[in-house]
Formats: sequence, structure tokens, C-alpha cells
Amino acid sequence: MNFNTEYSLSLGDNLHNFYSLLKEEDFDFKTKNIQITISKSDDLLFIKIECNSIIDLKIGTTAVQKSLDIIDKTLAF
Repeated sequence: MNFNTEYSLSLGDNLHNFYSLLKEEDFDFKTKNIQITISKSDDLLFIKIECNSIIDLKIGTTAVQKSLDIIDKTLAF
């Protein structure tokens, strides 16, 4: 079974910073089959998470959310 979720984020002036930093992030889940795709348009950041189980979907989503939180805190300084 295939599970996925997609996010579209409007980040204003920080779009390029979030995109660049997320692209550099090492989302390596070792034995898990979790694929994270990051792309952008002129005004939106797109994040897609694909995996084979609900628990893997939770793991991938949590990893992306933690990365976004860290980037947001870093850019706030």
C-alpha cells in the first residue's frame, strides 16, 4: 500500500531560504522506504512525503516538521 501527504507552504520572503536549507537536509531513514520531494514555484514551497506504511508517514512528516521548525527559529534571529 502507498501512503503520501503533500504540503504547500506560502513563506513570503523566506521562500528561497527555506527551500535551500530543506534541499540540503539529509532525510536518510536508513531501513525505511520514505521518499521526501521538495520543490518550489515563484511563491510556494511544495513538500511531498511518500512511503509504504502509516508509521513511516508519521516518521517522515515529523522529520520535515522538525526541520521546518529549526529553520524558522534560525531565520528569526
